[in-house]
Amino acid sequence: MIKEGLHSLIARPLIFLLPFFMFGLSLGPRLASWKDWLWPASALFTLFFLFWTIKNYRHPLAMAAVSFCLIGLAFSASVYTVPGNPKHVYNHRDRPGLIFGGRVAEAPRLTYGRTRLIISAHEALETSGHPEPVTGRIYLTVAGENPGLARGDYVRFPVVLRTVSAFANPGVFDFQTYWAAEGVWVTGFLK
Repeated sequence: MIKEGLHSLIARPLIFLLPFFMFGLSLGPRLASWKDWLWPASALFTLFFLFWTIKNYRHPLAMAAVSFCLIGLAFSASVYTVPGNPKHVYNHRDRPGLIFGGRVAEAPRLTYGRTRLIISAHEALETSGHPEPVTGRIYLTVAGENPGLARGDYVRFPVVLRTVSAFANPGVFDFQTYWAAEGVWVTGFLK
């Protein structure tokens, strides 16, 4: 009976490997600072696994499990790493006097007398300058419940961007990790 179960597991290896990939995904936010070496390490280990399998050594599933864990870890860590693109809005945080332009990426959410918007930024300009292209998403809070905006509308707004922060209290919801997974690294407030 045990041999039949093991044979069916080997016949469908992805069922066995999926938990290792998910385990790697779950570790990504904690190990985001190691992102630079995780992709090369997962590629090398995957090549080693393929070589191991071609040479018909025993227990290739154990090697595949480590490879899948490293791939999940590298993928997740790259999502939770601060953007390195110099044109990203993250690099314009804490700069007063900037006007940003972009499209409303999601339907506005109304909560507690405020409207919450996700803006896909396209441009940034100083009050006396020309627009320069930017990328990234902004979590924008607007005072009031009826700004008259819908998904897809193009808007321009003056705002000082701040880094999305999380409270350091144990057991409190981690906003920074949540918004990083959504591709949002900065936030702003408009009256």
